Order: sequence, then C-alpha cells, then structure tokens
Amino acid sequence: MLKQFLHKGMRGFAISLLLAIAMVVGVVVSSEARLAGNSRYAVVLEAYYALNPGHYGFSSKLYNGWTVSDWNYIITDTNAYEKVRNSIYPKPNASYPTLWPVADRNLFYDNWATPLPANYANLNRYGFYGGYGRGGQCKFFADLILFRSGAAARRDDNTHVLPTYSDMSRSATSYKKARVGDIIFIPSNGHTAIVVAILARDSSGNVTEVDVIDSNFIGTDGNEMIARHRIGVNYAESVGSTSKLQNYYVYTGVSYYNDAFGYW
Repeated sequence: MLKQFLHKGMRGFAISLLLAIAMVVGVVVSSEARLAGNSRYAVVLEAYYALNPGHYGFSSKLYNGWTVSDWNYIITDTNAYEKVRNSIYPKPNASYPTLWPVADRNLFYDNWATPLPANYANLNRYGFYGGYGRGGQCKFFADLILFRSGAAARRDDNTHVLPTYSDMSRSATSYKKARVGDIIFIPSNGHTAIVVAILARDSSGNVTEVDVIDSNFIGTDGNEMIARHRIGVNYAESVGSTSKLQNYYVYTGVSYYNDAFGYW
C-alpha cells in the first residue's frame, strides 16, 4: 500500500513539475474541457468563462457600469485560437481575430496604412490590455466560443466557424424567438453576440430584451473588449443600430439550434 501511495505521489509530483515548467517557459497548456453536456448551456458557460475563470457570469471588472472580462481568456487555449483564426472559410472583417491598432499598431496591423488582420503571436500582450480581457472582432469571438464549447457552428458541414453574414441571413429567424444560447447578428453592419439570458417579453410572449456577451461593443468599436450587456427593443445601450434588438436576427444554422436549454 505504501509503495502504491509513493508511486501515485511521485506521478502527481511529476505532472505538477511539468505544468510548472510549462508556465515558466511560457507554454500554454490547453486542457479545457466542455463545461456542460447540454450544448446551449455549454455555450453560455463558455461565454461566462470568457468574462472570468469562475464562469459564473460576472467578473471583478466594470466598464461604464457593465461587466467586462478581467483576464486573458484567449491565451488559455492557443489551439482553439489558431484553428479559428486559420479557418479557410471566407470571412468578413468582423470575423478577424483583431482589426484595430488600439494598443500597439505593430501588434495589430500588418501595415499601418492597410487594415489587414495581423497574424500576431503575442496573445499575452493582446488578450489582456489596459486591465481588460479582449476577444478580437465580434464574429471571431462568437466563433471562438462555439469552438471551445464543443458546439459546431453550422449544421451543414460541421465547420467550426460561422458563414458570411449573407449566408447567415438565409438561415435566420426573428429576434422575437431568441433563446438562451442563441447567436444573434445584424447582417447590415455585422455585429454578432451570444444570448445568455432573456430579460423581457411582450404580452404575446415575444422577446423584447436580452442579455448578451460579445466582443468589440462596450467601450466603442475598436476596443475589442469582452463584455456582458443588454440589448433591447426599448433600451439603448448606446447610440447606434447595434443597440436595438429589432435590428438583429437569430442564426438558426448552429448544430444545436433545435435543442432545448438544460442545466446539465
């Protein structure tokens, strides 16, 4: 029994030592597991995880009263980041890992005069800047959440990225039918967000206000800050069409769209 105990203890010590070495040399160990069995719940918990490691829906940081990410979420799974970033599917600007030279022009732009997505590798500098966690452009962030939650983005070919907005528009339904775990989007200007709660309905049961988690909304376009906030028919987060729920559609092309939400 003692021999078996010592063997297990040495093995545990070895694993801990390897993890410690990986942290010292800057190697990110991807060990994240799906956070729930139910796909809709898994998407929501992954979005919560982007705000804070405790994945409870809030964080220690506020920006103008809204909950924002307080850690470097994207660096915790570099495999997911690389796979989503390097997707071969044609994607609009809103799907880029990042588009704006907010913190360091050399980090975010291949060329200062041309807004191309830089293939930067320094996620440590990008993912947590100015005390806030950042997630890239809005659609890239949604792609990343879907990939890391284990939920396929599309039903047709199981690719791990969302299609173009024109394609998404062909598989969409009204915002009035939004459910927890849905992906909502605006085709015209390309904002994408993840519904994490239904906040209000009208007398007919139609959804009129939702709680979402997204990137590049709070803090104005270009900050690429991960945040949780409201979007409603009669409630304006800020000036602009992305604040009005009636401008959004629900994307029905995700593999789990017909699944019910469940806490399991």
